[in-house]
Amino acid sequence: MLIKADDDIYLRPEPLIRMVRQRPAVGYLWGFIDYISPVPREEGHNFHNTWEIYPYETFPTYPR
Repeated sequence: MLIKADDDIYLRPEPLIRMVRQRPAVGYLWGFIDYISPVPREEGHNFHNTWEIYPYETFPTYPR
């Protein structure tokens, strides 16, 4: 089972949880979730973000 969702869909979690619980746990592939990731502020950093571009201390939780 593969679930790829975008921000314009509504996912009903209850039926999804029931379906996942009924399936065997073999063959699942899980990824990494980044949470409380600091925003790189150092100039010269590949992913440098100024406070004007992104005015928060950390990035929101996101999958890698």
